[in-house]
Amino acid sequence: MEMLAFYWPNIIAGCVLVFLLSLVGKHLVARNQSVETMLVGQEFQTAILLSSICVSFFETNEHNDHAFHIEALLSLILVICFHIFFLKLNRIHRKFRTEGAIVAILLLMGLNHLIVLFSPIVEFHMVKSLLGDIVTVSKNESFLVIILSTFIFFLFYKNSKNIMLDTMEISLFNNVTKKRSSLLYFNLIIIFLMLLSIHLFGSLFTVGVLIIPAFISGALNVSNKDYLKLALLNIIGVFIAFGLMFIQDRLPTTVLILFSVFLISLFYSFFRRN
Repeated sequence: MEMLAFYWPNIIAGCVLVFLLSLVGKHLVARNQSVETMLVGQEFQTAILLSSICVSFFETNEHNDHAFHIEALLSLILVICFHIFFLKLNRIHRKFRTEGAIVAILLLMGLNHLIVLFSPIVEFHMVKSLLGDIVTVSKNESFLVIILSTFIFFLFYKNSKNIMLDTMEISLFNNVTKKRSSLLYFNLIIIFLMLLSIHLFGSLFTVGVLIIPAFISGALNVSNKDYLKLALLNIIGVFIAFGLMFIQDRLPTTVLILFSVFLISLFYSFFRRN
């Protein structure tokens, strides 16, 4: 009970992110943007490494590797630059969009290893940006995640009807038939939600929770109403992960959450399939 009392902000932060990522991921999968989502996750990993090197040249005092400092802002700017460049190429060679994203992911992964090879001090950042660890997140950071995630949820909910309309049009026609502000809001939600989640909990957790529930429920044809229940049910995965961590503290919490979300989504979607 003492450990539960100590980690309760981390647990709530994880629950909020699992629910919100599951909701947003439904639209990403329906829009056939799963590979691009993986690309954004890889872009964040590379951006975190590059920003860590840049900050190390100017920062003399020690800082918390998980804190929201100038490194987070710099990584966001780098990701935006990376992705704008990718989107411009994508417009020129639209029919190779998926292949282009895969090539970009491979090149960024190779760049990550080159960066670590020439600057071993950032290897810790590469591991954390991939795996993350909810346990190591401070209470202040957890509260910040809760507040910002709640704000993102209200922005998503306020524009949910138009976002759904955009999703339907993109899934049917591969583009929207009418430009709406919801398209910009959705892209902003994705970028800032992934920044928030990857910087603290890692890209494996973030991309996994975005895609896995949406993919499984979509493959088994689960209704939108039932998917909302699944997004809420996946919160249990956070408690399962922390419960297992209390039994064996060497187990990686974010990986446990990922597998828990996978199993919950699989069993729930199987019984609620249409």
